[in-house]
Amino acid sequence: MDLPIDINLILYFLLALLVIAVAGLLALLFLMTRWRKHTEEALLQLGSEINNIGMQIENLQAVQQEYSSLHRQPYTDLAAELQKKIGRVLADAQTLDQHWEELNDAHTRVPVSRFQALIDSIPTAYRNARAAAAMWQERERIQRQLAEAQALSKRIETLPGEVHAQARQLGEGIIQLEGLLKTLHEAGLHGKQVEAADDALLRLQQGWMRIPTDFTATRPPDGQISEVREVTSSVYTVLNDLQPVLDEWLPRAQTWDQQYKRTVDSYEEMRKTATNFRSALETPPVGLVVDSFHAELEKVRATAKALNRRLQEPLVEDLRSLERDTAHLARVILDAAGRYDRVALQVAELDRTLLELESQLKAAGARLAEPEKLQVSPLQWDISRPALAALEEKAAALGGREQMRTPEQVASAARQAAALLEEVRAFEKGTEQVLSLHHDLLALMGSGAITGGAAFSAEVKELARSVQAYDPANWPSQENIAALPKQAAQLEDLQRRLSAPRQTAAVKESLLGARLEEAAQLVELHNALRARVERIGKRLAELQQAEEDAADELERAIATADSLALLVKDNPLLRESASAELTRTQAELARLKQEFDNPAQGVVERKVSRANALLDGFSRAASTWLEKLAADLQVHTRKISETLAALEPVAALDDRAVADARALLNRVGAGPLGRKTAMNYLDAAAELKRWNNDWQACSSAARALEALAGPVLDAYKEADQARKAAKAAFQAAGKLASGRRDWPPTRQSLADEVKIFQSQEARLDGLRARRIASGALVRELGQIYHELDLLEDRVSTATRAAEAEQREAAEAEQAVVTLQQRWQAVAQRYPGQADLDLEIKDLISQADQRLALLKNQYRRGGMEYDQVLSALREQAGILRSARFTTAAGQSITLSE
Repeated sequence: MDLPIDINLILYFLLALLVIAVAGLLALLFLMTRWRKHTEEALLQLGSEINNIGMQIENLQAVQQEYSSLHRQPYTDLAAELQKKIGRVLADAQTLDQHWEELNDAHTRVPVSRFQALIDSIPTAYRNARAAAAMWQERERIQRQLAEAQALSKRIETLPGEVHAQARQLGEGIIQLEGLLKTLHEAGLHGKQVEAADDALLRLQQGWMRIPTDFTATRPPDGQISEVREVTSSVYTVLNDLQPVLDEWLPRAQTWDQQYKRTVDSYEEMRKTATNFRSALETPPVGLVVDSFHAELEKVRATAKALNRRLQEPLVEDLRSLERDTAHLARVILDAAGRYDRVALQVAELDRTLLELESQLKAAGARLAEPEKLQVSPLQWDISRPALAALEEKAAALGGREQMRTPEQVASAARQAAALLEEVRAFEKGTEQVLSLHHDLLALMGSGAITGGAAFSAEVKELARSVQAYDPANWPSQENIAALPKQAAQLEDLQRRLSAPRQTAAVKESLLGARLEEAAQLVELHNALRARVERIGKRLAELQQAEEDAADELERAIATADSLALLVKDNPLLRESASAELTRTQAELARLKQEFDNPAQGVVERKVSRANALLDGFSRAASTWLEKLAADLQVHTRKISETLAALEPVAALDDRAVADARALLNRVGAGPLGRKTAMNYLDAAAELKRWNNDWQACSSAARALEALAGPVLDAYKEADQARKAAKAAFQAAGKLASGRRDWPPTRQSLADEVKIFQSQEARLDGLRARRIASGALVRELGQIYHELDLLEDRVSTATRAAEAEQREAAEAEQAVVTLQQRWQAVAQRYPGQADLDLEIKDLISQADQRLALLKNQYRRGGMEYDQVLSALREQAGILRSARFTTAAGQSITLSE
C-alpha cells in the first residue's frame, strides 16, 4: 500500500537546504573580504618596510667594512660573524622583496572573464591571505636577524669599553686574592699549595703592570680612536693570559678561607655548647641521676685539647680533616645535650603524670560517693568500687614523685604511669556511662509524659466533641475516631498506677539497665497515644484552614473574573476568543462558593480539589488569552526592532518617530513572550491589562517608523555601492594605489585620490556617530554617492593612462636590450679580435649598469617618468651610434 506524500514536509526540507546554502555563501563572502583586506594591508605596509630594511643593511655593511680591516683579535672573529649575519639578512630581504612582487601581481591580476573571476575569487583570496601571513612571518624573522646583527655591531663598536671592564674586574680579583692570602698567612696557614698560590699572585701582579693606564682608569677609553683599537687587541691578549690563572687560584683561596673560618666557628660553638651543658648538669631536675653525662663530658674535653693544638698552625692539606673532626665532636656534645634535655622532659612528664594520677583517683572516689547519698533511688556500686581499689594499689607501686631514678628508670616509670593513667581515664568513662543511665532513670520517672496524664485525658475528650461536627469520612479509618473516649479512660487508669509513691531502696549498678528499660517501655506507650491524638487534632485544624483558604480564594477569583470581563469587552482581539469562556467560568465560581458556605455537606478535600481545578482552568485560559495578545504584540515589536537595526549602521536619526519607537522598544522589549511563565490567574490578569496598553502603542509606532526609514535605507544603499565600486577601482589600479614606485615607470599617481576616498569613506562611516534628521541624512548620502562615483571615473582614467605610459617605457627598454643583443651578435662575427670583443662587452656592461641605475633611482624617487624615458632613448642612441675599429683598421657599426 502506497503511503501519502507530505508536500509540506518536502517544501520545508528544500527551504532548509536553501537557508543552509545561503548561510554558507554569506560565510564564504565574509571570509573572502577579510582575506583581501589582510592582503592589501600586507602590501601597503611591507612595501614601505622593505626600503627601510635595505637602509639598515647598508648601515650594517658600513660598520662591517670599517672593522674588517683590523686583523687582530677579537675584532677579526666579531667582524666575520657580523658579515655572516648580514649575508643571511640580505638573502632573506631579497626573498621578501620577491614574494612581495609575486603577491602584488597575484592580487592585481585581471581575470580573463567574469565567470573565471567568480570561480577563482575565493581560492585566490585564500592563497593571497596565506602568502601575506607567510610574508609577515618572514618580516618578523628579518627583524630578529637585524636586531641580532645590530647588537653585534654595537658590541664591536663598544669593545674597548668591554675590555676596560674586564681589565678592572681582573684588577679587583687580584686585590681580592692578595687580601685572602695575607689573611691566611696571618692565621698561620702554610703548605705547598699556599706557596704555589703566592707564585701565581706574583705572576698576576707582573702581568697587570703590562696593561696601559687607560684601561685601568675609572672611565673607559674612546673606542672611536684607531690607536685605542690596537691597544684594545693587546690588552685583550694580556687578559686571556692572566684570567685563567686568577680563575684557578682565587676560588681555591676563597675555599681555604671558608674552611678555616668554618672550623674555627665550629670549634668555638662546640666549646660554648660544652660549657653550657656542664652548667646545666650542676642543677639537674629533682629525682634524676646525671653521673653518666659527666663521664661523657670528660671524654670530649680530652679530644678538644688535641684539636686546639692542630688549629694553632694548620696545613692547607689538613683543613678538611680538621673541619670534619671538629664537626663530629660538636655533634657528640649536641647528642649528649639532646639526650639530657629529653630525660629532663621525661622527668617533668613523669612528675605531671603522677600528680594527675593522684588527683584523678581522688576525684573518682568522690564521684562514686555522690549518687550513694541520694534520698530517692540511690545507686549501689557493686562493680566499680573493687575496680577503683585495684587502681589505687598500682599507683602506690610506682613510687613517689621525689624518688631518685637513673635516665633508664625515668623512661620506664613514665611509660608505666602513662598506661595506668589511661586505665584510670577508661574507668572514669565507664562510671560516667553508669551515672548517665541512673540520671535517665530518674528523668523518666519524673517526666511530664507520666505526671501530666489527667490534663491529657481532658484534652482528648474535648477533641472528640469537636470531631463529631464533621463527616467521619474526613479522617483515615486507622485513626478509629469512635474508640477515642474509651482509650482516654484506659490512659487515665494506667497513669494512676504509675503515679504511686516511689521506692527509696538503693539500685544496684548491675541491675540499673533492666530498671531503665522497664521505665522506657511505660513512657513509649504513653507517647504513642499522644501522637495519635496530635494527628487527629492536626487533621481537624487542616480541614478548618482549608475551608477558610478556599473560600477566600474563590472570592478573589470572582472579583478578578468581573474585572477581566470589562477588559475583554473593550478589546476586539480578546472579545472574539475569550468572552464565552469567561462567562462560563463566572457561573461555576458562584456555584462552588455556595457549597463552601455550607460546611456540613461533603468531604472538604473534594470541594477544595474542585475549587483548585476550576482556578487552574481559569489560570490556563487567562494565560492563553495573554499568549494571543503577546503574539500579536511581538509582531509589532519585531518589526520595530528590525527597522531600527537596519537604520543603526547608517546614522543616529534625530527624528521624533525614531526616538519614540526606540523608547517604546526599550520599555516593551523585542521578545515579550519570554518575560514570564507559569502565571496564575491574578498575574495573567495584571499582564493582560499592561500588555493591552503596549499593544496599542506599538501598532502606531511601527507604522510611523516604516514611513520614515524607507528613503534613508535606499540612499545609504546607493552610497555604499558607490564606495564598493571605488574600492574595486583602486584594487584594479594595483601598485598605483600602494604609493610605491615600481618598474616600468609612469607619470600617474593616485595619492590624492586615495586621500579623497579615505575622506569620503570616513565621512560615510562617521554618520553612525552623528545625530541627524532623516531629510538631511538623505541629502548628505546623495552628495557622498556623487563624490564616490566621480572618484571611480578618475581612478579608472588614471589606470588606463598608466598602462599606456608603462608600455611606452617598456618598449624603450626593449629597444636598448635589442641593441645590446645586436652588438653581441657583431662580436661573435670577429672571434679572433680579443680587443674588439672586450670593447663591445664593455659597451654592453655600461648599458646594463645604466639600466640598473635608472631603475634604482626611479624606485627611490630620484627621477621622474620623462627623465627616465629620455635616458632610455639616450642610451639606445649611444648603442645605435657606437663605432669600433678592428685590428686591421676596419670600422664596425650596427648599420653594417
